[in-house]
Amino acid sequence: MYIIEDIETSYWDAPGSSLYGYEMKDAGAGKHGNVVEKLKGVADTINRGMLLDPDFHILGNKVDTLVSHIMFSLNTIVMWKKDSKQWESANIQEKHIDNYQFTSSELFDLRREEYKKWKAGMSWEIAGINREGD
Repeated sequence: MYIIEDIETSYWDAPGSSLYGYEMKDAGAGKHGNVVEKLKGVADTINRGMLLDPDFHILGNKVDTLVSHIMFSLNTIVMWKKDSKQWESANIQEKHIDNYQFTSSELFDLRREEYKKWKAGMSWEIAGINREGD
């Protein structure tokens, strides 16, 4: 279990906000310059089996693919690391492809292309945590 506390700076969006001499850039609810917004994307990584993309990730080096749970709480984010062997044996993506029974491979391929275009347009720049669309 990993606990990230004191995340209040993610919400400091007043002009001139700073901490330890560093200016707060793009902070505030819904803005891409804070760790809270960044880690909200980990929920998509956890659910990548439903996205039908086993390579989907938000954080560099695909470290977010090791997260099994994420919880947002008052001034705190908690993440749990998963047992990789257990998750690999679950074959989540393959099970979902079979269960959804896409009407045609053409429809599935079209949706995947739309998704890949959306993913490629994603760009995050938070100090120390960078990810640009593949």
